[in-house]
Amino acid sequence: MRKSKPFNPEICLYTEDGRLLIHTKLQPFLSSGIKYLLDYPDKNETVAVNDIRLSKYSVQRGKCYISGKPLDLENIVTHRITTAYDDNYSNIILINKIASCLVYELNKATLTKIIKDMNLMSKVIIDL
Repeated sequence: MRKSKPFNPEICLYTEDGRLLIHTKLQPFLSSGIKYLLDYPDKNETVAVNDIRLSKYSVQRGKCYISGKPLDLENIVTHRITTAYDDNYSNIILINKIASCLVYELNKATLTKIIKDMNLMSKVIIDL
């Protein structure tokens, strides 16, 4: 079980100093990724979804939800888990463009090649 961090009353979303403390504690690579997502929002998505993308980037620690590898900032795909166009936070994940091929590809040979290219063989639990 992980120990919880002690409460710090200085950290607060509602004050400039509190937000500064939060952002200084982010790992440097996360800060640069968040800055990139702020500077280049997905024009095909709503403001709400672009806001969720920022949160998901931080929660996923800048890694692809499927492969666990660092997200390629120029090729991030906002993927909805369910097929319905549902913009809830819990329905959205960030994946690399190559990983999105795994979601939509139906050809067995192509799927196998993508899985090998992404070095996911030990993580794949479906029978191809």
